[in-house]
Amino acid sequence: MTKLACVVLCAGQGTRMKSSRSKMVQTCLEKPLCRWSLDVASSLDPEHLLAVVGFQQEQVRLVLPDSAQTVVQSQQLGTGHALQQAFRALEKSFSGAVMVLYGDTPLIRAETLRQLLDSLQGNEMAMLTSFVQNPRGYGRIIRDNSGLLCGVVEEKEATLEQRAIAEINSGIYVFRTDFLLKHLFKLTNNNYQQEYYLTDLVACAAGSVATVLVDEAETLGVNDYTQLAYAESVLRQRINTHWMRQGVQMVDPVSTYIGPDVTIEPDTFIEPGVQISGKTRIETGARIKAYSVIEESEIGAGTQVGPFAHLRSGSRLGEKCKIGNFVETKKASFKKGSKVNHLAYIGDAEVGEFCNIGAGTITCNYDGTRKHSIQVEDGVFVGSNSTLIAPVKLGKGSYVGAGSVVTQDVPAQALALGRARQVNKEGRMKKNN
Repeated sequence: MTKLACVVLCAGQGTRMKSSRSKMVQTCLEKPLCRWSLDVASSLDPEHLLAVVGFQQEQVRLVLPDSAQTVVQSQQLGTGHALQQAFRALEKSFSGAVMVLYGDTPLIRAETLRQLLDSLQGNEMAMLTSFVQNPRGYGRIIRDNSGLLCGVVEEKEATLEQRAIAEINSGIYVFRTDFLLKHLFKLTNNNYQQEYYLTDLVACAAGSVATVLVDEAETLGVNDYTQLAYAESVLRQRINTHWMRQGVQMVDPVSTYIGPDVTIEPDTFIEPGVQISGKTRIETGARIKAYSVIEESEIGAGTQVGPFAHLRSGSRLGEKCKIGNFVETKKASFKKGSKVNHLAYIGDAEVGEFCNIGAGTITCNYDGTRKHSIQVEDGVFVGSNSTLIAPVKLGKGSYVGAGSVVTQDVPAQALALGRARQVNKEGRMKKNN
């Protein structure tokens, strides 16, 4: 198998974003934009993964994977110049293929890159091209009458006739190492931009260039927030399609948000408006009702969440639990069969099996300095509008009366009443009427 080095270009500023931050660190579906290209490159199992950084390199370095070697392009003098810096960083003994990707193309697929790599066989280089409706800003693919690739011309240097060409250069290439050794450092900057173009290597390959046609959306470069939103919508659609094909039912995939690190088992049912993010795991038969928000949580088999529930980071629901409407949980675990049906906040708590926590119940887990935990053992019933002041333990089978403020441990099988005594003043209201 051919050895592979992947170079991801992450040095540009991205001025069209009109942001003070590098576009490489802008968030696209929970990940920094450049991580999509780096992660798909990593999936090819390259011997070397290099990220070329430049603008705000300190911030960009913070979001790179540990497996990526950084290469600094102190001056942004074009794609050819960027690859020169990366090529110098490779081991002198490296021999194989060098793939070049951009850090702002989050929609490129691993299978497409594998097809590109396969097309290098017998050629000096290979490149991805697309037919687009609006080719403005892209380099155009020039072919002869027989359809063979002749070259690539950048838009600013193209004639009006060439600008009408709809086939564009995606900027994603793979080269043979020996070819780069011969030609990469001979590139010149005799062009409008005074930059070193990788496209000039097409002429050096003397017809030994393979092209792989790919859908326009897959090679989209993100240059502004409109394109960023579009890219995220495509990624969301891909993720939702994947899970539906794995046996997950979604009432309205368009309004359903599922992050890239979420895992869902078959026979899960998801209603409209649901947002699921982080490394959330949902087991078979769960039902996620409308407009629930789930972050970094675990949901057991047959459990129901929502509608309008919020599971914050660290929530763990066991089998056949129920977290109902307008319930918020945070760093809380619930064992089999436990329920919080509505209008409650449960944080920093461990809830046992078959507990019932009534409406309006609040766990007071923060004293202004530290977080404290609450332990609720199996079979506990907490009445509505109760306040549990941490740290406190509710023993097995205990019962908390509605409206109670619990500040001390409750023994097993005990009834806890922690509310003010009701006093009725007979006839008092007649004096006020």
